[in-house]
Amino acid sequence: MRAANAVAKTVAGGALVAFALSGCGGDRPPEPRLPAPDLPVHRIASRVERIRGLQFKRVPDVRLASRAEFRRIERRVAASTIRGLSASGRARAARLRAEARIAERLPVLLGLLERLPRQAAVDKSAKVAAVYVGVEDRVYVISDHAPKRRRAESLLSHELTHAVEQQRLGTRKPQLTSPFADAADARFAVKEGSATLTEFRYARRYLGDREPIGRKLRELEPALSGSPLDRYLDAGADFSYRRGARFVRALYRRGGVALVNRAVRRPPVTTASIFEPSRWPARDRALPPDGAVRPGPEWA
Repeated sequence: MRAANAVAKTVAGGALVAFALSGCGGDRPPEPRLPAPDLPVHRIASRVERIRGLQFKRVPDVRLASRAEFRRIERRVAASTIRGLSASGRARAARLRAEARIAERLPVLLGLLERLPRQAAVDKSAKVAAVYVGVEDRVYVISDHAPKRRRAESLLSHELTHAVEQQRLGTRKPQLTSPFADAADARFAVKEGSATLTEFRYARRYLGDREPIGRKLRELEPALSGSPLDRYLDAGADFSYRRGARFVRALYRRGGVALVNRAVRRPPVTTASIFEPSRWPARDRALPPDGAVRPGPEWA
């Protein structure tokens, strides 16, 4: 699960650590271009405000970029982020870069994939269509997938949820977290779950989608078709997006917007709470392993 989530976070560009570990560059961003000439970004933002119960400080720019352009933007943002760190922060970023290289190989080491996929193959399987870049406060729609107007509006409702939560509940301080940390997976699931639930509610309220949200969030049957990489990424996305959305939905039912906002500000530190929302916040703690357990003689 964690290996799949590490890949999902990297290809989605959702976590600042992904930018901080993705390399360096100095390319200029593309000129502003909307994904559709008549796409009403400000009206979509206003609707997101009503659904999410938060108000924008400013509506982010929305730009169209190819996958290759966005990769260059990632490198530029990474370089800028690392330059802004203290000496100790840069040292930590270097250590996390090494950890990220190990995390990339986990799927192969665990036998989940036969070989480490190339980035192009990951992009094709992940089908990331839009990304909110928090340090720039900007949404990029990936032109390679050429979303239709209705789909582009749905994507923007998701990414604008990230934006309004970042503006009202987040921090601009880079969150340099180990890819092996359980807390990182839990935080990512809360963030993506909140945006996914807002996207589904937006589609029902404004885009004529009649499928019940509960059905959209149900457990998926294990995929029997597609490549091993497709199935592997789907498993990670199912946790972060659907399971995360179920967690957020449970909080809405228990304590409304205020409890959801609290979870975004101070997310669970264990993925166990994502699976069992009633654990958070009172019982959200990692349990140490039994000290009596020891590796067997064949352990190396």
